Amino acid sequence: MSGTGTVSLGARLLVITAGSTTFSGVIADGGIGGGTGGMLAVTGGTQTLSGVNTYTGGTLIDGGATLALSGVGSIATSAFVDSLGTFDISQTTSGASIMTLLGTSSVALGAQELTITNGSTTFSGVLADGGIGGGTKGSLIVSGGTETLSGVNTYTGDTTIAPNPTTGTATLALTGNGSIAASSVVAIATHGTFDISQTVSGASIMTLADSGASPSGSVALGAQTLTISNGSTTFSGVIADGGIGGGVGGNLMVTGGTQTLAGVNTYTGLTMVAPSAGTATLALTGNGSIATSSELLVATNGTFDISGTNAGASIRTLSGSGSVVLGSQLLTLTAAAAGPAGTNPAGIFSGVISGLGGMAITGGHEELTGLNTYKGGTLVTNSATLSVNSSSSLGASTSTLTLNNGNLVIDGSITIPQPVTLLGAPPGIDLINLNSNNLTLSGAITGPGVLTV
Repeated sequence: MSGTGTVSLGARLLVITAGSTTFSGVIADGGIGGGTGGMLAVTGGTQTLSGVNTYTGGTLIDGGATLALSGVGSIATSAFVDSLGTFDISQTTSGASIMTLLGTSSVALGAQELTITNGSTTFSGVLADGGIGGGTKGSLIVSGGTETLSGVNTYTGDTTIAPNPTTGTATLALTGNGSIAASSVVAIATHGTFDISQTVSGASIMTLADSGASPSGSVALGAQTLTISNGSTTFSGVIADGGIGGGVGGNLMVTGGTQTLAGVNTYTGLTMVAPSAGTATLALTGNGSIATSSELLVATNGTFDISGTNAGASIRTLSGSGSVVLGSQLLTLTAAAAGPAGTNPAGIFSGVISGLGGMAITGGHEELTGLNTYKGGTLVTNSATLSVNSSSSLGASTSTLTLNNGNLVIDGSITIPQPVTLLGAPPGIDLINLNSNNLTLSGAITGPGVLTV
């Protein structure tokens, strides 16, 4: 079909069987017979539309066929795009909007942006760069409804979840093996949600970011793992369990780059800073929190950084062999998980904790075996236990060790030069368990507490 005029569909279906031309006119509902909900189907060839079409029924693209938009070409009012062939927007001047996307084949973005305004369906095909007009860095925006992707998409531009209007909601959900791992960033605005709760084995993205003013978007993990492969941005929203597929114990893994979190996250599974190669950093800033995460594992060449927080951070337990950077802040361990014998790896940290800040163990049993350099002191309280095998595990030699109804376990014969303050008062006690080792306290011992050895 070609030309510049008008095609009136009424409530009927127009089928293009062997497209090979460009139509720059308008395909619309209505006409002599009236009617709305007119539909367009392309069953063969390549049909290009460069006009602003207004029909309101569905758009169907059969296998082997292509519907291409060029210039300002638009099918924004079409109820859905069902692509069993190819939907190509690579020749448009500023991308294209559709209501919702379904089907099993391909969408060619080129360097353009596809906006989904009222998602309600699942697309199992592939969103990719390239197409008739070529180009890379194609982008996806979900501005309303819930669009679900179950295919392994390969587009390399941004993914933005930003409700329009801002008082609405928008969700991009992955299901099964759905992936947007090649997208350069996932940016989420207030009332926007990225949901991976229905995936088979979680999802990988490059970096997680904010979109818009005063952003507070959401990531729903369910029981799955979100992997950040090349973090470079800050996310101020909330990463939580639950979502469309339900589930608890969702995990977060940072395997590359630096991902910063500024929100109060509530997911309950593991947090892993675990680069398979190179380095990776998880940083908290402002009021950023991962306090409900069951365990923080910082592997070798991984870094957990709380230097940019307003008032330090709490975690349940610390494990691994990487680095913890305190800055001037306090890191509190609320449920350290080394266990009664101090042998559970979930509560054993052999890496280096550094900075002017300090450490507090307020619950459970933590084992520190690294050569730490932090200077802000160590507090063990609330019947919690800290095990060390070297005085360096307690930080700098001037870093005060404070026991306030707390327990210190010595795993080797050592001299502790750090000052010791005892605050535990009856019926509580401050206990040092020598574990059949010799201990020399060469620093000052002060405080009103009762020490039991």
